[in-house]
Amino acid sequence: MNKLTHFTDGGRARMVDVSEKPGTQRIAIASGILRMRPETLARIRANSIAKGDVLTVADVGAVMAAKHTADIIPMCHALALTEPDRGNAIHGLVRWAIWSVLEQAEDTVTLGCRLRPQQGWEWSLDLSVTYALTATGLTVTPRACNVGPSAAPFGFGAHPYLSVGEDRVDEVELGIPAAAYLEVDDRLLPLELAGVDGTDLDFRQPRVLGKLAVDTAFTNVVGDADGCWRVTLAHQRHGRVVTLWADASSYQWLQVFTGDSLPAASRRVSGIAVEPMTCPPDAFNSGGDLLVLEPGQEFTASWGITPG
Repeated sequence: MNKLTHFTDGGRARMVDVSEKPGTQRIAIASGILRMRPETLARIRANSIAKGDVLTVADVGAVMAAKHTADIIPMCHALALTEPDRGNAIHGLVRWAIWSVLEQAEDTVTLGCRLRPQQGWEWSLDLSVTYALTATGLTVTPRACNVGPSAAPFGFGAHPYLSVGEDRVDEVELGIPAAAYLEVDDRLLPLELAGVDGTDLDFRQPRVLGKLAVDTAFTNVVGDADGCWRVTLAHQRHGRVVTLWADASSYQWLQVFTGDSLPAASRRVSGIAVEPMTCPPDAFNSGGDLLVLEPGQEFTASWGITPG
């Protein structure tokens, strides 16, 4: 039997790096027996209890209990929910953080932020992003350095929206050099990888999007000779083209979002989001392609946008 790594040589419990462990889905079910008079049950079902809706109160209580998982189960990390309807924490930990200007020049600006420990996150990272305008477009270079005393799980993703002057995204000719995509459940949580062959999600040969709704993570992305993959948007009538590129070795994933879940006024008229990512959704739980930064270790990898 292999030696357990959940304990130090001194017998103290510790966190375990499971980034190489295959992802699994686990469901915890709590049950109980409530005894009451038949007439009470009938009133609950009819929502005629004088003090209010019993079942709704129970639902709220269950949600509140789930939020305290990290307090009940040792070494369980529960991030704050940012998508309550689906019970998800999405868009990362610094979307609403305050960033400071570190450096500024005529054609570049660097912003910085210290990611501090918070609910479900116990590490400290120094973050910066440099935006540089060149003759060929915009280059974005994020950096992350672990300034804490222990190894930190890490993933990076950006969420730019691209447009080629379309009235609706239906008009856009889209090219995605990816051979696989991530199947998801109704909460958009990952299920398994699938090939794009023979599906509506095969954009390896650019084609007009039409009415297709896309909110999908792609992988097995093929890079060009310079080591970067490129997603293209084009408009046949306007003749406009825009390309998002990324270092293929660092950004092995990308998300494409056509805006179908945006508010009605913005739906399918706000461009197409093309999101370079170092890991798939839910990597903090699954460990899939999750990076681990040792104390003092730094991550940096560029992506960019090229018009024309």
